[in-house]
Amino acid sequence: MKLVYRLYVSAKGELSDMQTEQQRETEELLETIRHLSRDSKLHQLLIDAYIPPQYQ
Repeated sequence: MKLVYRLYVSAKGELSDMQTEQQRETEELLETIRHLSRDSKLHQLLIDAYIPPQYQ
C-alpha cells in the first residue's frame, strides 16, 4: 500500500510540474503572437504610408 501511495504522490507531482510547464509555454507563445501581431501592424502601416496603393 505504501508503494502505491508513493507512486501516486510521485505521479501527482509530475502532473503538476507538467501543467506548470505547459502554462509557461502557452504564455510564451501568446506573447510571441502579440509581438508578431504588433510587428505586422507596424509593417502594414509603413507600407500604407509610403507605398502608393497601385504598387501594393
